[in-house]
Amino acid sequence: MAETIRIAELASKISEELFSFFKWSTCEENDLNFECKTPALHFQKASEESNKTHPTDVVFHYHDPYLNKRVYFNTDLKSYADTSIKYNEVRDWLISIIKGTECARGSKEWKQRYDITGSTEIRGLLFVYNHDGSFKKSIYDFIHDLPKTTEDKRPKGFYIKDLGLPKDLKIHIIEPMLIDYMITIKHDISVLKAENKIPAAKNLRFFYPNKQLHKSALAPNERPATIEMICGPFLIITYDEFKYLDDDEQTLSAPRGNIIYYKGRGESPEEFMFLIETLMMFDLINENVTTRIRLYAKDLHSTAIENFKAATRKYSQTWGYSSEMQNIIGAIAINSIPLMQKIFCNKSLSRSETME
Repeated sequence: MAETIRIAELASKISEELFSFFKWSTCEENDLNFECKTPALHFQKASEESNKTHPTDVVFHYHDPYLNKRVYFNTDLKSYADTSIKYNEVRDWLISIIKGTECARGSKEWKQRYDITGSTEIRGLLFVYNHDGSFKKSIYDFIHDLPKTTEDKRPKGFYIKDLGLPKDLKIHIIEPMLIDYMITIKHDISVLKAENKIPAAKNLRFFYPNKQLHKSALAPNERPATIEMICGPFLIITYDEFKYLDDDEQTLSAPRGNIIYYKGRGESPEEFMFLIETLMMFDLINENVTTRIRLYAKDLHSTAIENFKAATRKYSQTWGYSSEMQNIIGAIAINSIPLMQKIFCNKSLSRSETME
């Protein structure tokens, strides 16, 4: 029987399913208001005088190994059809989450409610889910820097300065395109696991480059994918050697490996030269290590895979690698992966599939 969900609940359902995979945690309290700390500044219109509180739909959090602090996201969840996601609405959503997060940082009520203690950072998060799957552009297309001259025509959208964003406040946006990317990764991991190409999800690690990592209470496979990692040009997942059963119920071993989810279009070999150099710098390409590059782009270039193979040859030639090292680099597997979306029927909003 199909599961029927009200539109307002869709973003909450999707966000919880996704963030648990990326190892974010969720505070128990949700969908509550808290008192505004600066009503004279945040509620200037007469129509706003009766409502001097800010909403918090949900609070997500994780421990950031680089910052060595727990990051909390004061989150506004939005679930709309394509025709309802417009620049005026997006601007108002951002202004609302900025005001709310600014107050949350100084609110004892908010901190006590979500048990905010110790070394922490509070940020804002606007999560916009397009439940009909028809929103084909980026929300960032609505947001512009100041014009270079006063004669420049104002673009369709709004300027960053219109938001009133304090310099020391961080606001993140998880928009429909990024949600599709996150859903695609989650689904692809399930496919690879079903094919015995990778171990169980609990044994996967989101890769942190060898920067200054603080001592963490989390084991490597417990570390989350931070918001910066999710929004970056590629996401790296690693795993150790593992055992699995083949079709004859025989126990086999598979070497350690890496999975790289890459967002670029793959327009030229030079584009992939940078990716290969990055993986080499992180010491991820080695003998007896399986490296898989999974290409994700809504407008992936038609010759992306050929461009990557050309890049491996050019890279090996540039550095004068031996034939053995050339074979190691040439053994990198690269595939494009299909876009996965979570779409709900416009009329009855009956759930048509269940996330893995």
